[in-house]
Amino acid sequence: MRSLLYFPLHVMTVVAHASGHGQNEVCAFNSLFVQHSSGGPEYAAELQLQPSLETADEDILRQLASDAISCRNGTLCDAPRVQNWTSSLPCIKGIFSDEEICVFTDSNFAQGRGISLVTTPARAQFIASQPAFTSSALIKNVNPDRAHTIPANYKMKEIPGKGMGLEAIRHMKQGQLIMANTPSLMIDYRSFEWLPLQDHQLLQTMAVEYLPEAHQAAIMQLSTHDDVTDMPKDEIISKITSTNSFDITPHREDLEQDYKLFTLFPDIARLNHDCRPNAAYRFDHATMTQKIHALRDILPGEELTLSYTNPSVSRRERQDRLKRLWGFQCGCKSCTQNERRGKESDDRVAQINSLKPKFTDYPSTATAAMAELLINLSRQEGLWETIYLPYTYAALKYNSIGESSMAVKHAHMAMQYGLPLVGNEHSYMIEMATLVDKPSEHWSWRTSLGQSINVVIEE
Repeated sequence: MRSLLYFPLHVMTVVAHASGHGQNEVCAFNSLFVQHSSGGPEYAAELQLQPSLETADEDILRQLASDAISCRNGTLCDAPRVQNWTSSLPCIKGIFSDEEICVFTDSNFAQGRGISLVTTPARAQFIASQPAFTSSALIKNVNPDRAHTIPANYKMKEIPGKGMGLEAIRHMKQGQLIMANTPSLMIDYRSFEWLPLQDHQLLQTMAVEYLPEAHQAAIMQLSTHDDVTDMPKDEIISKITSTNSFDITPHREDLEQDYKLFTLFPDIARLNHDCRPNAAYRFDHATMTQKIHALRDILPGEELTLSYTNPSVSRRERQDRLKRLWGFQCGCKSCTQNERRGKESDDRVAQINSLKPKFTDYPSTATAAMAELLINLSRQEGLWETIYLPYTYAALKYNSIGESSMAVKHAHMAMQYGLPLVGNEHSYMIEMATLVDKPSEHWSWRTSLGQSINVVIEE
């Protein structure tokens, strides 16, 4: 028996946000309950639909959803508007939970770019309370300009052996913002856990289909790493999302901390992988924006790259993970160097991993000299995404022995590399800003043990 598919609505009237013509759209919520399971109700009276849902196929269910969300030109519609959503159905009740997973779409989000969520009503309500939804000016012009009225930092082109990618067309400095993207699709991990694959794919496909047509087209052009010529659309979209999406950690005030959001950004998805990338990403919950910053200076003609996996593991571990999860053999310089250089690289990574815990364990046995070694190893290995950590350790160690000038110097470097990647609210960045301001009043001043900061660093 398949799980339950609901279109739950309540009788009420709501004024939605303004349409493109400056008129407010007014939609009424009509009561509707559709249950898809053997022995359940066959149809909702308001829709005047006749087919039995006991034998309804996916096309009928999809048409039900399509009919129910038809709300155009201020006419009466069956689509519920919860917060900013232009549609918030269908809903499927999970096998292992009484909660429902629904599709929530705001086709007006980000100047008509649109956004779709596959999540619970409670989480959708929380996300809709973020400033990006309540103050649209925050994300005005944040996405790549498709009309090219604003000069871009890059161009899209065919990259040998990789397909489409992005290439820098101007010099960019370390820390510079390269691009930003609001999400197209955010999928709650509970959808994967609670729903059968077929139901999950159905919601995922509907979430894409509810987006504006231009946005849908951008998604469907993304890579799948497979031949999808004869594949059903549900499976194609599933391949696209699994190949191109990012895990987004929930907002600190989100009550569902155990469930990440699998999130698709079509423009950012064009950045290919490199085990030693020149760019990195950070998601800003307030603006619902994934921001890409330069990890180091980037020259015109360089391909812009991200790391799809943890760079601080051995070459074999990286290659195995990339092959297993993304289906490709990594051809970056770090992975294709000769055996001797590859072993030297693995040895540096192993040494880095053995040194790091010495700075976070309490009491700490690390020294400033060990912090300098960690910095040098990270620079040699090109681990720019995490180099703010050894600079932070060095600043604290120098301050713990009363060398304020060296402490401030390293704190500045920690912030230079760290702020674009973790933001100014990160515990380490707060500590570094405090240390720079008044090193002798910082808790680490002349403390021979150099107490550790109890903060979890997400890699």
